[in-house]
Amino acid sequence: MKAVKWGEGCPGPSSERGKKCQRRITFMDEMARPVKTGTVVAVCISPARDFPKFPQLLVHMAVHGIVGDAHAVAPINPVSGTRVVRYLRAVSIVADEVRQDLNATLGLQLQPGQFNENLLVAGLGDLSDIEAGDRLLLSGGVILEVTAQNFPCTKLQAFTCPGIIQATSKKVYDDTLMNRRGLVAAVVQSGPARPGEIVILERDQPKRS
Repeated sequence: MKAVKWGEGCPGPSSERGKKCQRRITFMDEMARPVKTGTVVAVCISPARDFPKFPQLLVHMAVHGIVGDAHAVAPINPVSGTRVVRYLRAVSIVADEVRQDLNATLGLQLQPGQFNENLLVAGLGDLSDIEAGDRLLLSGGVILEVTAQNFPCTKLQAFTCPGIIQATSKKVYDDTLMNRRGLVAAVVQSGPARPGEIVILERDQPKRS
């Protein structure tokens, strides 16, 4: 697409028409930027802080966590008496591609929820390249902001097999280990979430693909 310069069929930037033209150019740039999309495979909760979580037809994601899930915190801080406005580990997210790969390579039969994840997604890769500040926009209206990679723990190993920690890491070109265990995220916009919803990955740094 040819870049439009001021003076080439577009009025100066200070005029009202110029501002509208600039907004139109900005919008077209946003639309032209590659967008990575996926789907929600499963939404899971558990009343116990243990493995596994159990797939649901519908969950409600709130800033303090998922309603009915043991990993959610109280909506009102019991010490300060203030309302929770941001919980950094409100939702845990795992890639279905990783679940299927581990089943194939390790001979496991992991089902949705058995990574102890709240959200199982497909189409976004193994999630190892997603960073804090990136957002996941669900078509039902929920917005999640990634706060950290979620590294494998001994509880996951005890529930699955001894090789799971090594299998959820991969080496990149400089021998750096990248994590495939998934993500944790804060809930920016609350709402219901269901299997089958579209997920859009919104990068914190637009220049990254």
